[in-house]
Amino acid sequence: MATVEPGRLGTTQPVPGGEDLNAPAAIQLDGVLFLEGEGEPAEIRQLKRDLRAMADDQLATGEWLATAMQASWIWPQR
Repeated sequence: MATVEPGRLGTTQPVPGGEDLNAPAAIQLDGVLFLEGEGEPAEIRQLKRDLRAMADDQLATGEWLATAMQASWIWPQR
């Protein structure tokens, strides 16, 4: 009769027999840890700042383009 010895449970495996297949940096690169009562995470604040900056840039570009288009449609008076 054959027998099988159970594998050893490592300290980083929360589920017996279930190995974590994610890369060690997966959470840092793909997710944001949001703890209750700790306020808004720095990552979320940075994302908001980046989005606001991009929106401001796009708004300025749109205003410039509208002015340039309007100027191009004005015929010189003779």
